Amino acid sequence: MTEASRRVTDAPAPDITAVHVTINSIEVHQAGLGLDTGWKTVVDDSQTFELLAFWGIEEVLGSAEIESGHYTQIRLEVEQVTVTVDGQSRTAEVPS
Repeated sequence: MTEASRRVTDAPAPDITAVHVTINSIEVHQAGLGLDTGWKTVVDDSQTFELLAFWGIEEVLGSAEIESGHYTQIRLEVEQVTVTVDGQSRTAEVPS
């Protein structure tokens, strides 16, 4: 088994003061021909994080032990994104 962790970092835009992202789960896709291939859940807890707080640092969003193999995709199930621009909060759309 291999421990998997995913990290995210970003730089802030000048007029955006906050970006709150709520995710329900994080999954990874294991490629191959065996029975163990397909989507594997790494995190199955709803969590909200402030994206701009990651500027210049890394943050662990979740970790899990997964089988060694060839992983080709990461999927975050985004529940909601709220962006604060010039003091006003707005809901943002995140396309699939």
